[in-house]
Amino acid sequence: MNYLILILATTVFFYLIVPGIGALIVRKQWKEFRKKLVDSAVTPIIDFHKSRQGGRESEYLGIFKFFGSLEAIQDKYEIWLRSSNFTVTVDMQNVKIYLIPAFSSLEDKNDIYEKNREIIIDEMPQVLSWETFHSLSQQTDIMVCGPLFMEKGKVIFRNTTENNITFLIYDGKQESLLRRSIWVGRHRNEFWNILTPASLVAGSFSLFIIAYYLFSFPEFSFTSRFTLSLSLIPVMPLFPPGVVLFFTYRHFWKKARFLRAERDIVKLPFHYFQASAGVASKEGNNNFCIDIWPEMKYCYKKIESKEDVIQICQDKNIKIRSVSILKNDISKNSVYYYFYKPEAKLQDPFIEEVVIHGDPAAIIKKCQRKSEMYDYISLAIFSIGMIINFPISYFFIDLISR
Repeated sequence: MNYLILILATTVFFYLIVPGIGALIVRKQWKEFRKKLVDSAVTPIIDFHKSRQGGRESEYLGIFKFFGSLEAIQDKYEIWLRSSNFTVTVDMQNVKIYLIPAFSSLEDKNDIYEKNREIIIDEMPQVLSWETFHSLSQQTDIMVCGPLFMEKGKVIFRNTTENNITFLIYDGKQESLLRRSIWVGRHRNEFWNILTPASLVAGSFSLFIIAYYLFSFPEFSFTSRFTLSLSLIPVMPLFPPGVVLFFTYRHFWKKARFLRAERDIVKLPFHYFQASAGVASKEGNNNFCIDIWPEMKYCYKKIESKEDVIQICQDKNIKIRSVSILKNDISKNSVYYYFYKPEAKLQDPFIEEVVIHGDPAAIIKKCQRKSEMYDYISLAIFSIGMIINFPISYFFIDLISR
């Protein structure tokens, strides 16, 4: 009985608890990354005029963002970024660097619908620290957002105990940076994280040692074979016939991840109004507007004519955003929501101008429910594959050990 408790405890700890803890950690990290990106969309852009409003040579200016290119690297942690005739400094100590990939192909200018699945690379952003980042060429495009200080007349971004800097290195257009970052900013499979490989190897080896020891006692023949079967769990999903279910599980897991990405980019323009429910003001002809920050007003209006939407897309050079689960309903659904910036004094590439096909709130809920359903289906399929393969593995171990 004591051996059985040890075997089950080892199995649960190394195969479930440790990978599960890692899954919670990485899911939280990527969720925080996406939240920081969304928060940066409502953060003002720093320029020369704002940096000089305080009047003092040393002070905390607030949370700002800046789009620029690398101009110079000074000392160990200090870099200089330039945009037009304005330069800022970034203190890179303890700053995470996210490398955002460009589109895998050019957007079709003749297609008014976005093709995110086809053109956004299905990979996670690389995450590096400044200490391990050895090469950074001049004119590299960078977006930085975080606490900003004025120190002896110099404008500098720096981490604080309350807020950390968000630092993106990217290729491609600024206007698609937020969309691309939100889309790829999630783990491919949270259960396969930095802790998982070491934990599976440790668990498998521990169970193998226990099984080897128990084989010395004839009365533990069943327990020893059972333990040896448990030691094969890390590779068991790849055994036939369960391997077919393993790839089916990966298919549904990927679909769930894809739907969460669609949900998040539909939420991008909508969440400002969702977060400020009751604050948005109606400004004639069904236009609802909010002030994201003093120089940036953001509005939306509901449109029920596809011809009007097509005309807006052509005039403004913008596209329609839809989701895959409503693909068959596109012809039936004639409701569109147009999000736009009316007469913005300062252009901000993180504030999107886009048309959402369908009611954003309903789309977000539907994507959420569907992605959760695919998660449950994928886990159920994986479990069935293991249930099929485990007794088969035990059977062959029993044959070999006789």
